[in-house]
Amino acid sequence: MRPISTTLGRYAIAATLFAGLGFTACSDSGSGDSDTTPTAAEYDDVATTTGALVADPNGGEVTAMHQAYLIARGQAPLFLTAGASGAIQGAQWGLSFSYDVTCMNADGDEITCGADTDSARVVASWSGSWDGTWLDADTAWEADWELTGLQGDTWVLNGSSSVDWSASWDNPHNGAHREWSVQASAAADDLTFAASARRPVGGTASYYLQIDRVGEGPNGEAQGNLTVDADVTFSDSGATLVLDGSRDYSLNVTTGDTSAQ
Repeated sequence: MRPISTTLGRYAIAATLFAGLGFTACSDSGSGDSDTTPTAAEYDDVATTTGALVADPNGGEVTAMHQAYLIARGQAPLFLTAGASGAIQGAQWGLSFSYDVTCMNADGDEITCGADTDSARVVASWSGSWDGTWLDADTAWEADWELTGLQGDTWVLNGSSSVDWSASWDNPHNGAHREWSVQASAAADDLTFAASARRPVGGTASYYLQIDRVGEGPNGEAQGNLTVDADVTFSDSGATLVLDGSRDYSLNVTTGDTSAQ
């Protein structure tokens, strides 16, 4: 086992948090609980959140997957440093990102990660806090991936991951208070990467998002809950995102940006 720790994702967490704060069902005009069908605006916010989770270049899952590939091939990024114990570590912006990697050769024998690696098991975790003047947030992420075909021109990733976000926000203009949380689970199905590229060119990733929101304003408290299925399909030309089987978006795998189709 080779434990590796680094940090990623300052911009990913920011994009995701600000997207979530825009949910409209949690208003200041009433009170009570609701579990509603998302509005068009809420679907757009969920798309933004999913795009950041999948493909933000500074900390989305695609970036983490590519980092796992580099580590398995013995090519840890230059911004990582080796600690006294031999672990590769980094720290930035109060976030930590760790990889636990087991590498095998073509015969299935466990080896030191490097050029002879043909497959790898990767257990990753990401956690940290965002403390600001008007926004406080926490995030925790875990992933369990299998990488295969690392000796070829393409390699394949399968596995699962889960993410928890929680945030509280005070509007500096009107004093309104928001609290929200997102729990997301994901399954990667035959994500295919070109060895020379940083993003998938085939396969699918399916996400199930549970979103809880609380808002408090002059007229009382409102609560809302959403559950959304998000399916991402990758191809040579990019990626598409479908929410609840009916809302279609294009997804820029380089930036994480989404746009309705």
